[in-house]
Amino acid sequence: MQKIISKEVDYVSEAIILLEWMAQEHSSIGEVEKNITGTSGEAMEDLQRLFGLLRQMVKDAEKQFRRKKDKISFYFQSGKNWEETNSTLVLLSSEMKVFSGKSASEVWKELEELSEEEVCRKFSLQMLRVAGNGLYDNEMNETGDAAEIMRRILKLQISSEKKLIFQDLFWNREEHRKQTFELIEETVDFLQGYREELEAEAARFYEHWSGFLVDGHVFSQYVKEYFRIDIGEENPYGFEVWPCILGINRCSYTSDMDENGKFRSPEIVHLGSAATYGVYTKGWKFTPELENKHVLEVLKVLSDKSKFEILSYIRDKRAYGSELAKHMGLTTATISHHMGALFDCGLVEIERENNRMFYREKKETMEQVLEYCRKTLL
Repeated sequence: MQKIISKEVDYVSEAIILLEWMAQEHSSIGEVEKNITGTSGEAMEDLQRLFGLLRQMVKDAEKQFRRKKDKISFYFQSGKNWEETNSTLVLLSSEMKVFSGKSASEVWKELEELSEEEVCRKFSLQMLRVAGNGLYDNEMNETGDAAEIMRRILKLQISSEKKLIFQDLFWNREEHRKQTFELIEETVDFLQGYREELEAEAARFYEHWSGFLVDGHVFSQYVKEYFRIDIGEENPYGFEVWPCILGINRCSYTSDMDENGKFRSPEIVHLGSAATYGVYTKGWKFTPELENKHVLEVLKVLSDKSKFEILSYIRDKRAYGSELAKHMGLTTATISHHMGALFDCGLVEIERENNRMFYREKKETMEQVLEYCRKTLL
């Protein structure tokens, strides 16, 4: 089983992250820095260097792209989290593994080779991730029909302006793809001016995390303890860990399984550069802290009928993706979308057995949420 710690700079992903930083309010960097915890001594110096580099890059990039500010905001300004950008509907994914180790032209070619039905399915699934509220259970599957996508857009609980944008992104996707990739390619070129700094940070990432493998540490146990990401030793394809340098506080995990819940490729983890120095952030999607904001997010997730029924089904037993899909009458891709949201809130945990991934309700989180509500509301 391969275990790969990458020492490469993923320039396409870093370019997208930089564009997202440029599209946000200037205070957003300060808010992330403020939320960093456990900083002291050498770690504090490293973080100051990271945030100093990020601020300088954003400042220089804004100066270079000042005439394209509106375009950058349109495609890369996010909602409550970084997955909610118009660019994810253009790129048909918010998963960073789509770009790992690829050039912008390679990603473009992959999108160009998709059939009309594949485009529709990917667009509809990404649309669910961005704004799935307002649809019935039988509309939570991806669809390969363009007319059905238009009908679902009209039912989404979003503003009329946003609905028109979604429709335009779908029908005029070739033009939007061209505009988005022009920004990405120009930003990749811009990052070459910071190649030395980025590659030095990637080298620090590699040295730190590869040490866990070389020294005999069980990397999967470490990542599970600190990030609640379960990388199993049972995946025959192994795993890959990539640096997310400009996404200082990010952490993402993706896997690819067939309808029987068996892996088809390596599991991919992207870790923010702050983790290299043993530093984590408040409010990070894999942080177990239970705060008011987290409770509200959990309650919002529980208000979704499909997610509520999934939790009811796995309350006293575990189940894998295709079993849940059959029980719910949904596709495995849609189940994956629901489980991602439940996992992000800490409502499910993952168990592995015989190269399969099983889901089980995490009762500890549910009990904490209920206790918090009892103390706060009763």
